[in-house]
Amino acid sequence: MTINRGFRFYFFPFSWAKMEGLATQNSTTEIKPVTQEKPESKSLERLEQQALMKAVQSSRKVRDIALVALRLHTVIRMSEVCSLMIDDVFICERSALY
Repeated sequence: MTINRGFRFYFFPFSWAKMEGLATQNSTTEIKPVTQEKPESKSLERLEQQALMKAVQSSRKVRDIALVALRLHTVIRMSEVCSLMIDDVFICERSALY
């Protein structure tokens, strides 16, 4: 749970208490949400990519090799990879479309 989500647990009861006349003020309105920076995406260096592919290939698991190759050589998002179905991929000689 983030700090801002936790804050909501306090905000709503105080708002309700003020509306019902049980509190004279809602002191939670003075609390500002914490600004959160989105972590910077880090891509793998070329040597790291090669090491990853080599490690996956050594496992000889076709599914894992295909998934890693797909992620390394396309701009497909991880959520799209997870929802990808076999029927979504059209394989032809030396290329594949999805």
